[in-house]
Amino acid sequence: MSCLIRKTTGASTTLVQIHGRLTTEEVADLESACLSAEGTLFLDVMNLQFADKEGLNAIKRLASEGAQVVGASPYIRLLLDLALVG
Repeated sequence: MSCLIRKTTGASTTLVQIHGRLTTEEVADLESACLSAEGTLFLDVMNLQFADKEGLNAIKRLASEGAQVVGASPYIRLLLDLALVG
């Protein structure tokens, strides 16, 4: 497994943590975890080491729908800034 996605639900928030390498194969799992989010959705990418184009686009799409992306390293922030949703 190259990616681990963990979901924790609180009273008014949902935290989805992404660990490892987010690739096309894991995008459906990420979207599924976020689909049933309650309250404010936080995507914790502190332990994200790499994301391919589809992985980056999924994160950006979720952010455009209101998810808060937290914990991004400078490398991941750069990848997200350069990624084009589409």
